[in-house]
Amino acid sequence: MVSGSFLIARFAGTEIRLHWSMLLIIPYVMTTFRPDSLAGAVRAFLLVGLIFFFVLLHELGHMLVARAFGIRVPSVILWPLGGAAITEREAGRPLADLLIAAAGPLVNFALGGGFFLGYFFMVLTIRQGVSLPLPETATQRAFLFLAVTNVILALTNLIPMYPLDGGRIFRSLVHMAFGTARSNQVTFWLSLALGVGLLALAVVWRNLLLGVTALLLLAGAVSLHQGLTTSLLRWFARLTGDPALYLRIADFDPAMEIINRRIEADPRNPLLYLQRGIISFTLDDLLHALGDAERAINLAPGMVQAVLLKGAVAYALQNTSQAWACVQDLEKMRPGWSVTWLNSAILLRDDGDLAGAAQAIQHAFEAVASERDRPGLLLMYLVRSSILYRQGRRDAARQDWEEAFRLSSREAMSFPVDRQRIFASDWDWVHDYFAFLEEKAPGSLMILAARGETALRAGQWQQAVEDFTRLMLQMPSLQDVTLYRGQAYQQLGNLEQAVADFRRAREISRRAHIRRLAEVHLRALSSS
Repeated sequence: MVSGSFLIARFAGTEIRLHWSMLLIIPYVMTTFRPDSLAGAVRAFLLVGLIFFFVLLHELGHMLVARAFGIRVPSVILWPLGGAAITEREAGRPLADLLIAAAGPLVNFALGGGFFLGYFFMVLTIRQGVSLPLPETATQRAFLFLAVTNVILALTNLIPMYPLDGGRIFRSLVHMAFGTARSNQVTFWLSLALGVGLLALAVVWRNLLLGVTALLLLAGAVSLHQGLTTSLLRWFARLTGDPALYLRIADFDPAMEIINRRIEADPRNPLLYLQRGIISFTLDDLLHALGDAERAINLAPGMVQAVLLKGAVAYALQNTSQAWACVQDLEKMRPGWSVTWLNSAILLRDDGDLAGAAQAIQHAFEAVASERDRPGLLLMYLVRSSILYRQGRRDAARQDWEEAFRLSSREAMSFPVDRQRIFASDWDWVHDYFAFLEEKAPGSLMILAARGETALRAGQWQQAVEDFTRLMLQMPSLQDVTLYRGQAYQQLGNLEQAVADFRRAREISRRAHIRRLAEVHLRALSSS
């Protein structure tokens, strides 16, 4: 939704944005109010503007309660049905999520109640013969209109359809009773039924605004159903042949096939080798990733991303000299770049030169302050915290965790492959960092997934099994997790459970590379 909106103001660090669909308000106002003069049109738009002012107050209610739970709200978006407070994450506790969702309607109920009290006060005052400074009927009507408007806004948002507040409240209540997976399923199907009903009404009434609103709500509801979202993206990927869509759903084998065909047709395109190399790197096929990175560099010597990939592969292969050579190449390409200093800090830290690492990461922070896009800023905080942690400065390390979480809680809780490789060798730091994250976002599935995958890479097999098992209990449809838990069981010597997990991954996964890897493990176990 953010991508289809534009910034109009900022409030306390939160962007106030308008969605493109607000343009539909213009024909809606003209056909509904039918103003016969410029003054009439101005009054009609002022009326609509006043309604959206109340919507904004509604969303600010969400924002304030979310902040009370330590959740950042980067933006508030106004659209035809009302608004949406875009939070970086959910609270992770159903009661907190319920209170955040209920805050908006409560603001409108409070405003409506206040205007109703004002209206009744004026009625009683007039009956007692006290004159008012404004025309009696106009003042009464205005207060009554404002009261009814706020009550309608509150009741509309309480419709139990995700992503409306009512849908979020309903999901929180189901979560309290049955858990995350069931709450998402039940809320999705209820929202789907209500959305289809709204769409049917829009067709019958020939109401374009209601139709667009229903479609937007249905799009929001689909996000609850991970399988349906993935299926839609896979369908579009097949339709368009775009490997980027396959990468969005982590379906690497079809993406690789498309890129291979494109390389055959255009073997001098360095970007294609870079894309294939990144996929190989993600799948731990490091030698092929290194080969593609070098091909891309040979075709385009100034391609910074290819040098970064080569350096990441060298680091993963523990080829320190080659990793340092890539750092030197980056310094020649982009002198003083923050990412170069960051990579230097990581290598110095791993070499045990903590003083040099601390100096390098300080240079990285100084450099990033003057860079527009600030690449890798959150990772800088995490790397500096790991240096401080090794120096025994745990409180200072925690301050950097706080800064990283404040920048982006979602990114702080995700641990992609490259980040796993940077920190997997420092398990004490990983253990304490994820304990910190669990304090911030109790019950987060992202934390379980990230810690489980990092534990698997760090050789902490029992921790990996525990995290993946908890994930599978809450989200049985997860595919990669079954394979990963099987790998952990295999390392623990529980071959019976490993075989069961590999077979299940092979059977349920719609991702070709998961099925392929599961089959590889099964063959290896059967031949041993």
